Amino acid sequence: METGTIYLYEVPGQAVWPRIKLSWPTYSMTRPLIERTLRRQVERLGNITVRRGCRVLSIVSEAHVLAATGIRYETPAGNRKTLEADLVVDASGNGSLTVGIPESD
Repeated sequence: METGTIYLYEVPGQAVWPRIKLSWPTYSMTRPLIERTLRRQVERLGNITVRRGCRVLSIVSEAHVLAATGIRYETPAGNRKTLEADLVVDASGNGSLTVGIPESD
């Protein structure tokens, strides 16, 4: 995408300066393309496992820890499991899980 602006700079009492075209390349991506690209990059990391088809039910925290310590999720087969984690990222797009109060164990 080619963007830019043509400026005409005038100073009172001086001749008009030449026009200046500021042009720089701009790159754009659709949201689905950004999401797919990021997912592919994350899947390449050796210490991360992507569980397809699972649905997160809640973010878990412990009473003495002021942070998320894991998640409860449901597998495609309908089994409910708890997964401990050092880092929890709510990438659902609407913050529905992080809006509520996390459950305590």
